[in-house]
Amino acid sequence: MTTLRTRWLGRLPYAEAWDLQRAIWEGKTTGRTDDDYLLLLDHPHVYTVGRNGDHSNLLVSPERLAQLNAEVFDIDRGGDITYHGPGQLVGYPILHLAGPKQIVPHVRRIEQALIATLADFGIDAWAEDGYTGVWTAKGKVAAIGVRVSQEVSMHGFALNVTTDMSYFGHINPCGIGRPVTSMAELLDGDISIEDVVPKLIARFTETFGYVDIDTQLGAFTRGQGRPRSFEVDELLASGTFAPDRNDLVPVTLRGGRLPGEPDRPDWMKVKARMGSEYTDLKKLMRGLELHTVCEEAGCPNIFECWESGTSTIMI
Repeated sequence: MTTLRTRWLGRLPYAEAWDLQRAIWEGKTTGRTDDDYLLLLDHPHVYTVGRNGDHSNLLVSPERLAQLNAEVFDIDRGGDITYHGPGQLVGYPILHLAGPKQIVPHVRRIEQALIATLADFGIDAWAEDGYTGVWTAKGKVAAIGVRVSQEVSMHGFALNVTTDMSYFGHINPCGIGRPVTSMAELLDGDISIEDVVPKLIARFTETFGYVDIDTQLGAFTRGQGRPRSFEVDELLASGTFAPDRNDLVPVTLRGGRLPGEPDRPDWMKVKARMGSEYTDLKKLMRGLELHTVCEEAGCPNIFECWESGTSTIMI
């Protein structure tokens, strides 16, 4: 039974993601691992040109690309030119396929998983004969381009979630001159990548028939996660930290507590244990001229950790 290891990697530059794909592909083709992988992420602004395309469908000059802070890569997948960027959920399935006759069914299964994911959000989507990808009444919402070598797949799909669609205006997407859209446009904006990822993982594993699944999700950062309101955002919005705010009375802490704040219970009080174990480790750190996270961050557990001979080194 093959294990599918799914990883949400956050925002990753295209070159790094490509290197990671090739490393996993090499591991599978050389027998170091039998596991399949589904890498999920989004990219900074980048245009990729597949082996069936050329740069004639890139409609802007190198100077304009620099202004857009966008890169261009010629890559080894199928298809023509496409765009990747923030707010677009990119998936790289690195899977073992049983022979070349499985390449087209592999693409069809990716389409089915994406269509089922979109249906979970009430979006009617479909595949079209003669084209690769997923379509809606407002245009293409997901692009697909794969490469299979030595029976292992690379590259995959790009689903527009909250993508800035203006970047597609600088190319002729996939060389077919048809409109593109996003889930945010189809749902009037009420969506995030964080909302989509668990649905997509469930539909992908269901469509591809995996039973043994290992999923690890990193953090969803601003622009990827669900909208959240933090106190610091409210303070920034109100101008609390503006340099010309002279009308506010600063809060003064007396004894380390706000007015009316109760004393800390004993179990919350840090006990400074500076016995021989602590001092020996401190002398070692100083003698080797090492810097520790414990000290730089002012960690309250430093006494307990150093007493037990443990410290975290900054490299």
